[in-house]
Amino acid sequence: MKVLFFPGSLETGGAQAQAALLARGLAGRGHEVRLLTLFPGGKFWDQLTAAGGPVPQALFERRSGRLKTLRALAAAPAELRRRAGASPPDVVLSSLYLSNLLAARAWPGPRPPLVWSVRGSDVPWTTIRRLYFEAGRSLAGRPRAVIYNSSAGRDWHLRRGFPSRGSRVIVNGIDTAVYFRDRTRGLPLREAWGVGSEEELVGLAGRLSPMKDHPTFLEAASQVLRRRPSARFVLIGGGTKRLERQLRAQVHRLGLGDRLVWAGEVRRMSDAYNALDLLVSSSAYGEGFSNALAEGMASELSIVATDCGDARKVLGDTGRVVACRRPTRLAEAMVEALEEGMEVRQERGRAARSRVVEHFSVEQMVSRTEALLEEVAASGGET
Repeated sequence: MKVLFFPGSLETGGAQAQAALLARGLAGRGHEVRLLTLFPGGKFWDQLTAAGGPVPQALFERRSGRLKTLRALAAAPAELRRRAGASPPDVVLSSLYLSNLLAARAWPGPRPPLVWSVRGSDVPWTTIRRLYFEAGRSLAGRPRAVIYNSSAGRDWHLRRGFPSRGSRVIVNGIDTAVYFRDRTRGLPLREAWGVGSEEELVGLAGRLSPMKDHPTFLEAASQVLRRRPSARFVLIGGGTKRLERQLRAQVHRLGLGDRLVWAGEVRRMSDAYNALDLLVSSSAYGEGFSNALAEGMASELSIVATDCGDARKVLGDTGRVVACRRPTRLAEAMVEALEEGMEVRQERGRAARSRVVEHFSVEQMVSRTEALLEEVAASGGET
């Protein structure tokens, strides 16, 4: 099967990580995968290039300035068709709103058939995101199938006018050969962060973004400290300087300064998970399937999460789930998790990893996606 895969970007983020895993998985099963992005570069671009395939190709060279970027976007549909060549692919798979729109503009007819991948739920309405969403909804009848990576995401989009025909839920895949328990791998980070062996390290892994609701996490952390003075906290992930300044001001007001580490981007997240005693997700909206939760589960961590997206379905009974935007409830769950004995924590961790292996493996994600793409390709675009 010839697959043209257009994720748009291979920089950082959960969707980009899944795109890289899927591209490798499909190529490894003998499919001809042409992997295209708008611009070159990024964490997962580098990984795929170093791994030997499929090697990504960019439609355009990196451009600075809004006008140049807009010109590139306007030219992208024609460039996609040109890159497809004289022999069209059996199926076109695109991912995220912008790439989905560009693919629909590139191939308005029935052949080659399109498959969209849509991520997240409860989308925050910035002006540009609303434009993407409305345009996507108007064109959502074009693709022969739409893949959602969470039930929450599918339900949210269907309630807002996306068609149910052809909609499928295929959850993310977690590479358990990368994410596994080995606490020695986390020791260098703990040392670099100045965290002692007797201190309990609680981490939030996610970019600095309003949807991750760092303020609720920080407020909960200040409450945890009153009951667990040995606790330390770390924020893992980059973001805008403006939001970072706001969060640093909150940290100062709460008196968390010497108890909190600003880690920024961490290249090897598997090491970061192994540095933690407890992983927390405080997201308030926008989540679908959280890679961070599932990666933490594969690393056999104790986990506390807010009830956002499919968090409850992902964790099952292996972690604690509390209401969003409730710092006191989040703090209580964090203290409960930290007060559990080591034997109980380890048992929870083993159960969490088993759940990932059983339900969220890369092999399952690739197999389910492969089956859908083959179905669409074989049916001439009719699902």
